[in-house]
Amino acid sequence: MIPGTLFGNRILFFLLLGLLPLACGDAHAAWQASLSEKEIHALNVAAADHFYNQQFTTQGLNPSLQTNKVKASTSALGLEVLLIELQEVKNRSADDPRLAEVFVFDYATNSASVLLVDVLNQKVINSSSIDNIHLPLNDREVAVATQILLNNTALMAKLALEYEKQIGKPLESPQQLDMKVSIWNPGMNAQYSQQCKLTRCALVSLFTKSAYNFSVEPVINLSTANVNLDWVQ
Repeated sequence: MIPGTLFGNRILFFLLLGLLPLACGDAHAAWQASLSEKEIHALNVAAADHFYNQQFTTQGLNPSLQTNKVKASTSALGLEVLLIELQEVKNRSADDPRLAEVFVFDYATNSASVLLVDVLNQKVINSSSIDNIHLPLNDREVAVATQILLNNTALMAKLALEYEKQIGKPLESPQQLDMKVSIWNPGMNAQYSQQCKLTRCALVSLFTKSAYNFSVEPVINLSTANVNLDWVQ
C-alpha cells in the first residue's frame, strides 16, 4: 500500500467524521415530534371555536343566515374534524413553530375547509375552503352511519332473511354481524348518486362472523340520514 494514500485516506476520514454532527444537527432541526393526544384535542377545540366565532359573527350580521344553515342538514352531525396532520416544511429550523393542518367538514353547509393552526398556542393562522369533501370518516360519522343502518327496519329484515338462508340460523342480534364503514365517493360515472358528490356518504359492507359477504351494500347519506340499497350492486 502507498503510505501517502493511506495518510490521505485517514485525513479524509477524520474530515468526514467532523462533519457528522453538523449533518445530524440539520436532520434533528427538521424533525418534528408527532402530535400528542393532548395537542390533537386542543386543535379540535381550536377548530370548533374558530367556526363558532365565524357563525356567531354571521348570525350577528344577518340572523336568517344562521337559521338557513341549521335547516340545511337533518343529520346528528355538525362541524366534524376529519384529519389533523403536521405541516411538512423543508429546511425547517428548530425555532420554527410547529404548524398543523386541520381538515373539517361542516354538515350545516356541506362544505370542507382546511385550517392552518399553530400547535403551541392553537392560534388559527388561516382558513380556506377545499373541494375534496371525501376525506376518511371520523369516529362520530362511523357511529352515526352504524346507528342509521341499525334503525332501518326494512334493511335489517332483508339482512335477517339472507343471514338465515346462508347460515341456517336466525339473526338474533346485530352483534352477529361485522360491518366495514368507509367514505363513499361515487366518482364521475355514478349519475344516480349525484347527491354523494355534494355531501358525505358512508358505504357499509356487511359480513357474517364466518366472512360471508351480504349481497347488499347500503350507502348512507350522512346529511339526510337516507339509506340507499341500489347504488352499489
